[in-house]
This record gives sequence, structure tokens and C-alpha cells, in this order.
Amino acid sequence: MDYCLLAIGGDCHEGQRSTNDYIPLDKSDMYLVGQYMRNQLERDIMFASADDCSEAMRKLYKSEACQQLFAEHHALGNALIAVGVFHHKWHKRTQWKLCAIELELHEFANATECPRKPDGYNAYGELAGTR
Repeated sequence: MDYCLLAIGGDCHEGQRSTNDYIPLDKSDMYLVGQYMRNQLERDIMFASADDCSEAMRKLYKSEACQQLFAEHHALGNALIAVGVFHHKWHKRTQWKLCAIELELHEFANATECPRKPDGYNAYGELAGTR
């Protein structure tokens, strides 16, 4: 079975545009993708566990634990760009779901494939070596 990252929120989700991105994955991508997905889940749990008042959220955001998760998220996203899984910063600002590629499912009805680029990208979202 083939797996992918499917956009479920953020910049590359159909809520922001007309289609969802999905990125097919190689087995060799799974360790780094797993680290990224764990980080995404930890951040989601941290914010879901916080009080809803704005002062509590401000304190949480400024906490060392939260800042560490955001720094890790940024570094992991850049690593995924470098290896060609993510294409640009907007993929880093998207919430993802790891799932099997099943194009007949409704989740893929408005999905656009973003093929993995084996040579990676630079920080500008251009193929590596183009600058």
C-alpha cells in the first residue's frame, strides 16, 4: 500500500484554496515524516489542553516548552523541504494526516498531487541547485 500526507488544514487545504494537496511518500521518508507528525500532534495536544482565555494562551505560547516545539517544527519542516517531501514554506504551515493513497475516497475528491522531488528544494521552494 502507498502512503501520503494529505492536507487537512492550513495553507494547502481546500479551506484556503480550491484543492487539498497530497504528497506521496517513499518508505525512506517515514522516519522524518514520523518526527514531523509527532511534533504536530504534540503542539495540537498542548494547545487543546490549555485554558481558552487569551492570557493563558499568551503564557503558553511564550513558554519554553512551546517555543521548543515551534523551533523543532521549523527545523523538521526545513528538513522535509531539503529532502523534497515538502515543496515550500506553505507546506510547513499546513496540518497533515498520514494516510493510504485511496483516490476513490471523498477525501481525495479535490486533491492535487504534489510529487516528491528526490533532489529536494531550497528555502525559496525552487528545485535544489537552481539558484
